[in-house]
Amino acid sequence: MQEDEPLEGLYSWDDLTTMVQASDRQLKEALKALNAVQIGDYWRVVDERFMQGLLEVIFLSAVQHDWDLKCLQEAAVVQALKDDCYSPQIVQHCLSCYGKKGSTLLNDCKTSHVIGFTL
Repeated sequence: MQEDEPLEGLYSWDDLTTMVQASDRQLKEALKALNAVQIGDYWRVVDERFMQGLLEVIFLSAVQHDWDLKCLQEAAVVQALKDDCYSPQIVQHCLSCYGKKGSTLLNDCKTSHVIGFTL
């Protein structure tokens, strides 16, 4: 494999804009709808079951550290889960999918759906 060849199944923004007939805005919206995340130069779709499991780990970590579930501090969550070998980018992505940026406010509707689905 040559250095400029993309890894199989991994696509950069340039790869996607070359392969997909859509405006940048449409492509960004589609990636957001898929809950895709960019890690390094490549875009990835994270398995929904993995995201649900990670959200459960975040909840358990919040209980363990006595954090307010309504207002998690992103840096503290990322560090705690990094210590458990979770990728910081994936943890941040999970928090952004299920919450709001800043002091992470988890979306009750989204998180309740995940918890109910896993039960």
